[in-house]
Amino acid sequence: QSFLLDSEFFIFPNSKTTHFGPRFKAERKKEELYESNKIEAGADLERGWDQFGLRLHARVGPTMNYLRTVSGQGPPEKTYLSWEGEISAVSHNYEAFTRQQFEGWMASLKYTGQRKGLGSDIAVDRYELRGKNLWNIKNYSPPLLIVATRFQGIFVDPHSRNNQDVMDLPIELRVFYGGNDNLRGFDRQSINNNELGFLTAVSAGLETRLVEVLPYMLEPFFLFDIGQVG
Repeated sequence: QSFLLDSEFFIFPNSKTTHFGPRFKAERKKEELYESNKIEAGADLERGWDQFGLRLHARVGPTMNYLRTVSGQGPPEKTYLSWEGEISAVSHNYEAFTRQQFEGWMASLKYTGQRKGLGSDIAVDRYELRGKNLWNIKNYSPPLLIVATRFQGIFVDPHSRNNQDVMDLPIELRVFYGGNDNLRGFDRQSINNNELGFLTAVSAGLETRLVEVLPYMLEPFFLFDIGQVG
């Protein structure tokens, strides 16, 4: 369960696309491997562009975090300051059909990090790269056959390989794989390094979907996923 309050203030007189974005989020996660409660408050400097048939967006800002690990690996209770940044690009075709996408592409790079001494006992950086591309074969309208590829890479650098520092990583920085979010064909978060999580993961997928051919809105869906964790 989560509660999110997001805002955009266009307070910069010389720019109509740059804005200040305070945000607040309270979240409870209950997975088979862990349960955690988290509250975060932050603010971003954001900017968007629309050029060449793309929607470009960038944001960066600090976040104050309170994390309580109810069960599972990770610090029992921690308050720390982190920095977040994200750059994303979305084609207008992908953006326009958010309910049922059938063409276009998206790509994003997200960074989360914290430094020792700024309310944190450890220094760590986390990078996540995502991408997806969809093709409407023969450009039928409505579409008949959709082919898509997707990619994800996650890299966590804890700066120190000390076992205690790795154990003190916040649960959301660890990588748990398996399930619809990344590696389909496996149980959710079943690839988990003996419940500790991983520091690196890369996956790619190919999928095809037949649209509005069978009755009762049935859509055959074929997929192939491959991944590597470490």
